[in-house]
Amino acid sequence: MAILCSIATGGGVAILYFYLKKSVGVMEQQLLEMEEENQRVENIRRNFVANVTHELNTPLTSISGFIETLQEGAAEDPETRTKFLDIIAIETARLQRLIEDLLVLSEIENKRESTLETINIKYSVDKTVDLVLPIAEKRGIQILVDVDDALTIEGNEDRFIQMMMNLIENAIKYSNEIGR
Repeated sequence: MAILCSIATGGGVAILYFYLKKSVGVMEQQLLEMEEENQRVENIRRNFVANVTHELNTPLTSISGFIETLQEGAAEDPETRTKFLDIIAIETARLQRLIEDLLVLSEIENKRESTLETINIKYSVDKTVDLVLPIAEKRGIQILVDVDDALTIEGNEDRFIQMMMNLIENAIKYSNEIGR
């Protein structure tokens, strides 16, 4: 394809032709490919939103149900109350993890680099255990920590604590009561 451009010069007209490097057919094909890619990305986004909505709704429904049951009188029975409150605490922690995961995805998507720092493993694990200890104690589960005081890694401490929280909470959730 050529573009005709005329420029008046003195007594005559110079005609310049600018040739496009790609034909209209090639450009149309590229536009179609871009449209298909945009559609694929939009489908991924829709599926992601649907999955996130489901993942957030599940613990919320559970929490709401247990709270409603407690309000209707189940709170009078100490054993039932303790069991329901433990479940509510676990589901709340699950919601917190999901939200943290969404924030991590957002950081990745926005290509924000997390800064690396030296993490003292014992300190971070102890900090994590302190957060989940009430849940473990209510279930009669003892958490034993045996980590060298000098053990360190390079990373993001918040992400490391989040990972340890997920692991320890799952261990509590799937352990038999009165266990280690």
